[in-house]
Amino acid sequence: MFDFDAMATFVEVVQLGSFSAAAKALRLPRSTLSQRVARLEASLGVRLLERTMARSGLVRRSWCLTS
Repeated sequence: MFDFDAMATFVEVVQLGSFSAAAKALRLPRSTLSQRVARLEASLGVRLLERTMARSGLVRRSWCLTS
């Protein structure tokens, strides 16, 4: 079954540019968002985000999910 919460979380992180900003907007702990995105990545079998201390950016192959 598709995890819509995980996909919505991924989209929010992409739109806002960071897990911290998305966590604030969604009023959820950053760790919850990270777990959701990791679950989505595992279910799709690909890494979707490049995680750094400052920002989260799209991996090239994940652009199609947000276009």
